[in-house]
Amino acid sequence: MNSTHQLNQAHQAGNLAEFGAGARDTIPMMVGAAPFGVIFGTLAATGPLHAWSVQLMSLAVFAGSAQFIALGLIAGHASFAVIWATTFIVNLRHVLYSATLAPYVAHLPARWRWTLGAFMTDINLGIYTAQLDLGNSISATSEKLSIRHHTFENVRFKDFLRGLLAADLRAHETEPRPAPPRPQEFVPQADAPVTIARLFERLNAFIGDDTIVIADVGNALFGAMDLFIHKRTEFLGPAYYASMGFAVPAALGSQGTFVAINNVVSQSVPHLHTHVVPRTKGDGLRGFFWPRHRYGSDEEASSIAALIAKELG
Repeated sequence: MNSTHQLNQAHQAGNLAEFGAGARDTIPMMVGAAPFGVIFGTLAATGPLHAWSVQLMSLAVFAGSAQFIALGLIAGHASFAVIWATTFIVNLRHVLYSATLAPYVAHLPARWRWTLGAFMTDINLGIYTAQLDLGNSISATSEKLSIRHHTFENVRFKDFLRGLLAADLRAHETEPRPAPPRPQEFVPQADAPVTIARLFERLNAFIGDDTIVIADVGNALFGAMDLFIHKRTEFLGPAYYASMGFAVPAALGSQGTFVAINNVVSQSVPHLHTHVVPRTKGDGLRGFFWPRHRYGSDEEASSIAALIAKELG
C-alpha cells in the first residue's frame, strides 16, 4: 500500500511539474496576445453588443480571429447562419492543431482530450512547435526548405510538393541512433607520453556545457569525431569541404583534391567561393595555379555535376 501511495504521489508531482512548465512557457505568448485583447475591447465598446456579451465572448471563444469576424458580422446585421458558418470555416485550422497534438495526448482519458480540444488555441500549438526535434521534422515555406538539420534555399513550396507526389516514398523501420560513450574521468600521468588519444581524453575532460568547439579543416576536423560534444549546436566545423573532398575523387576517379577559398579580391561583386580541384600525381598543378580546360559541351558539364551530386547524396 505504501509503495502504491508513493507511486501515485510521484505521478501527481510529475503532472503538476508538467502543468507548471506549460504555464511558464505560455507567459511570453500571453504578453504578445494582450494587445489583441485591448483592440477587441476597444472595437466592442463602440459596437452593438452589450458589455456582458463582450465579456462572455472573450471567455467562451478561444480564437481571436473569430471574435473580430463575428463582431463585424453582428455590426452588419448578418444572420446567425452566416455568422456561424463564417467563424466555423475560419476556425477549421483548429482541427489541424488537434490532429497535430493528438498523438501526445492519446494516453489521457476522453474527458481530458475533449477538454483540451475545447481550450485549444494558437498559443498551445506555438508552445508545442517550439519543442520540436529538428532532427525529425520538415519545414517548407514559399522560399526555403529544411529537412532535419539541412537547409535548402530557393526551393519553391510547389516544387517541393510535386517532388513528394512523384517520389516513391515508403515507410521504413528506424534504427537506434548510435551514441558515443561518455568520457571517463581523466587521470594525469606524470611519466606517460603525450599521445593523440591522451590529448583528446584531456580535451573531453575540459569540454563542458558552455564550451563551443571550433574545428579547422583537415586532421582537426576528423580528429574532432573523438570529442564528446554536450549540445548539438556547440560544434562548428567546415564539413562541406570534407564532403566535397571525398565526393569529387569518388565521382571523377581522381587521386585527391585541392581546395582553395577566395573572396573580395579580383571580384566585381564580393563573395566567398570555393575551388575543389581534382588532383592526380603529375597533373601539373603549381601552387595556386592549375591547368584549366573548358568542358566540351554543356551536356558534359551537366553530367560531371550530376556525378558529384550523386556522391554527395
